[in-house]
Amino acid sequence: RSPIRTNWDIKTSSHSTITFDQESQTKLAAKVVASWSGNHAHYIVSEAAECYANQPQHVKRSVVFIKNPGYFIVWDYISASKNKKQIDWQLLLYNFDRKSELIKNNDCQWSLLRPRTKLDIFTASTAGVKSYIEEGIMHIDYSYLKGIDKQGTPGSAIKLRLSTTEPTEQMSFISVLYPQAAGKTNERMKIQFQPEDPGRGRLEIKCDAFTDTVIFYTISDTKFPANRSAIDISRSDGSQVIFNIHLSEKPEKIHD
Repeated sequence: RSPIRTNWDIKTSSHSTITFDQESQTKLAAKVVASWSGNHAHYIVSEAAECYANQPQHVKRSVVFIKNPGYFIVWDYISASKNKKQIDWQLLLYNFDRKSELIKNNDCQWSLLRPRTKLDIFTASTAGVKSYIEEGIMHIDYSYLKGIDKQGTPGSAIKLRLSTTEPTEQMSFISVLYPQAAGKTNERMKIQFQPEDPGRGRLEIKCDAFTDTVIFYTISDTKFPANRSAIDISRSDGSQVIFNIHLSEKPEKIHD
């Protein structure tokens, strides 16, 4: 097998996920805890706390796909119990053909430019973070055979990394990913984020014809494990509400 396997592939920091002090996961124990499809959105939640040696309480990822105009909201909720750690969020982006360019528009917004496509990226968190753009490796086939032209080399991916500026016990990362075709008139999207506490915040996503308000928060009660995730989404065109969605790990609480 190629040395890339041990030097890159099997490291958790080489993937679009969360790390504590840049240490790799020790177990394959992530599980889906909720999923749902509706008229306006799709939703899935995973819990990966058992994958990590430092035994965090939660490493929970909620992903919502809003069908129109077609964008993703990703909420990572992390609770590291009582052990404060440097927490990193990574996003690996394709650059195998060396035709991708990642542009930083401001502290929270990025654009990945490709010859025929564009990916707008919004990132925020409830804790102080610093951003880094680094070289990554991405294969276009599952092969570790040395010399195979489908095996990636340094620079075949662009790695966007957010890292906490000081050890942190509990926090959320929130990101919005909006893929579009290049060359057409793109939907203009303005995003504002207001954190309220480590497990709660509010997004306002303004497009040309509507505004989506997204509130994410955690819930605890006696019947379910602490810190269940929930997301409320409301769309308005300025004069009326177009839809309301409540998403939760409790299936009967989901409605669209």
